[in-house]
Amino acid sequence: MTKTTKADFALFKKECRRWLVKFGLVGWDVAFEHKDCDGSCATAALNASQHYAVITLGTDMAGYNFYGKESIKAWAFHEVCHVLFADYSDLAQRREYSASEHDRVEHAIIVTLENVLYANEKK
Repeated sequence: MTKTTKADFALFKKECRRWLVKFGLVGWDVAFEHKDCDGSCATAALNASQHYAVITLGTDMAGYNFYGKESIKAWAFHEVCHVLFADYSDLAQRREYSASEHDRVEHAIIVTLENVLYANEKK
């Protein structure tokens, strides 16, 4: 049975923090946990209105393709993407919202991705 280690968790937190900064999500209060994720490799529990998240790395990797550091890095990126899309997801779950709210949140994500993916080309 494959278990994640303290070193895996340290790398997971480091990668999450790197992506949080890269995506400009520094206004979020993010906590990290290393515990069983009940059937998932990692999870992100979000409160978009409070900009609070708990990102968890699972301890038990049985049944998953676990490739060490590369898996840890990919899971960190994946969970931070949930934070990136949190405002958009929160908006989509509301019964009523304006087109301008939708446009504002959608474009905030697009601009973030542009800044990250095309940062070197803007120089």
